[in-house]
Amino acid sequence: GYGRPFSRRQLERLVREAGLEPSAWSQTLYVPPWGPLLPLADGFEQVGRRIAPGAAGLILLEATRHAYARIRPSGQT
Repeated sequence: GYGRPFSRRQLERLVREAGLEPSAWSQTLYVPPWGPLLPLADGFEQVGRRIAPGAAGLILLEATRHAYARIRPSGQT
């Protein structure tokens, strides 16, 4: 395929550099979404997670940003 593949460690570093905090990870796509294989996809996903967790085709990352409200001096609106 095209593009630039990232490892989980690289993604985590990029997210932190952007001021975000990784909160959840998931890896999936151990079998291509190809018509004849779709009935077996769930089984392949379960086996892939156990046998080759680093071989996933897709890493999903959820991140959060902590934003704090400014405190206004008293008497200002």
